Amino acid sequence: MMEDGKVYRALSMYPPKEREGSIRAYYWALGESFELKSGDRFYSKIGFQKDNFYANVKFIVWVQIHGTEDHTKIADISKTYDGTLTTIDLPLKPYEGKNIDVQLQVTTNHIGDYRDAAFWIQPRIIR
Repeated sequence: MMEDGKVYRALSMYPPKEREGSIRAYYWALGESFELKSGDRFYSKIGFQKDNFYANVKFIVWVQIHGTEDHTKIADISKTYDGTLTTIDLPLKPYEGKNIDVQLQVTTNHIGDYRDAAFWIQPRIIR
């Protein structure tokens, strides 16, 4: 159950318990490479499990043009537990007509003995 009291299908990420502990992964649900169309946007809700009161992370979205080494950070959102989910809705206009890879990252904002289980709720490209 998420911090808003509801249950969702979600991608969970567990960064290491250390200062700026980070985990980053390709979001393969789009396929190995995904060609963007006009008006495409990246969309996801982000949050934590219910009662994870000490959660404090950055949710980061990267775009990489397929076949290159260049990564562009398109979102860097700090979130603490507040009982609500946050919506990410990013236009992808600069990448229209290009094949892209999307990477999702979670980085801790503190040191603690607890685990910052962070969730991307139904991340996707919306047409």
